[in-house]
Amino acid sequence: MLLSERGVKVKPLIISSPSASQWGANVPELTWLDMERLLEEADVISFRSFAASVGGHEDIGRGLTQEGKEFIAAAMQRNKIPSLEIKDSFEASVDQRMNGFNRKAEGRAIKACLNVGGGAVSVGSSVGKKLFKPGLNKKTPAGVVKADGVMSLFSQKKIPVIRLVQVLELAQDYEMTLSPSALPEVGRANVFNSREYSKATCVVVLVVILASLFAFIRSDFASRLFHKAATPKDFTPEPMV
Repeated sequence: MLLSERGVKVKPLIISSPSASQWGANVPELTWLDMERLLEEADVISFRSFAASVGGHEDIGRGLTQEGKEFIAAAMQRNKIPSLEIKDSFEASVDQRMNGFNRKAEGRAIKACLNVGGGAVSVGSSVGKKLFKPGLNKKTPAGVVKADGVMSLFSQKKIPVIRLVQVLELAQDYEMTLSPSALPEVGRANVFNSREYSKATCVVVLVVILASLFAFIRSDFASRLFHKAATPKDFTPEPMV
């Protein structure tokens, strides 16, 4: 259980993948599962993944070498993390993850879905990957297929989805410093703040503007400005004597 400075209790339910498509956590002896264990032993975090998948294409190890699969299996074994069973279909893999989250929630409501990376079972097909924007998604994007990944199922249950991809762009959007020399305090960064406008103030200002326009239109100046005397079309000037 985590407790932030603002008193918000959070219990993460995590399914991880020791493999990586590019860059991070590519050292076979130091996968993310190893990092979790080391951080927990150092009392930096108080949580770990409750299950892990083999990863690879469609989360079934496709595209991985036999040596790579053996490294992944060894990482799960030494960190004592159960491995998700490889299913025969994409839909079955999605259901397996959803059932795992619901079982671990133990009847408590899941408040948010946070996905890191672009695993197909979690994010969805190529269509789902394009529809869910980076960052916070409060509503289900139009066109999302019902069973198209874990994110779409959570979203259709009115659960906010946070998608962590394109991290550099997200940091710029939320005015977060990249590689800061000192980490900001929990709950103090710009990402925790939002800019809102007072609806009451907007209504008052709108009423004042409309009243001012109405008074201007009714004034003598407006009458002289907009209501010039019209000259009759059949008017013929008389000759001067």
